[in-house]
Amino acid sequence: MAKYDLESFVRDIETMLKANLNAQITAINAEKGDFSLLTVADTAYIFQTLDDKVVSYSPCVFYYVDTIVSEGVGPATSESISIEIVVILSDTKDGKTQYRLLRYLRVLKDLFNIKWNAIHSSKKIKVESLVPIQFALQNSSKFVHAIGVKLTVDII
Repeated sequence: MAKYDLESFVRDIETMLKANLNAQITAINAEKGDFSLLTVADTAYIFQTLDDKVVSYSPCVFYYVDTIVSEGVGPATSESISIEIVVILSDTKDGKTQYRLLRYLRVLKDLFNIKWNAIHSSKKIKVESLVPIQFALQNSSKFVHAIGVKLTVDII
């Protein structure tokens, strides 16, 4: 049996997001009913490196390893890993961009609360909300907005 490691955890997160995120977006849209969040294309998931691909999608999901802390000796060494998962979207020019960010945050939190057992080390996952931000893309005059969650897990 293969050892469960950082790569396994990242792949589990990606698989779970691609399989379930859009259904969760659809559920929130149905619940709220006033304006809709756009779903995320399968090609709009970006791991570790912000590149030109971000400009092509609104929304997109950017996820990356935030921290790795190893502790222990020999085979008893464990790692505490944090991964941030961020939804990035362009300004919708309808005055609702900030509310959309809050809804995407809810989508992510609800998804990890509902599907926590879809990830191997799920009993130990800590979910923290990240604050919304706005930033300019490098080599672009385009500003985008982002919000997300930080997942922390211990892997032994």
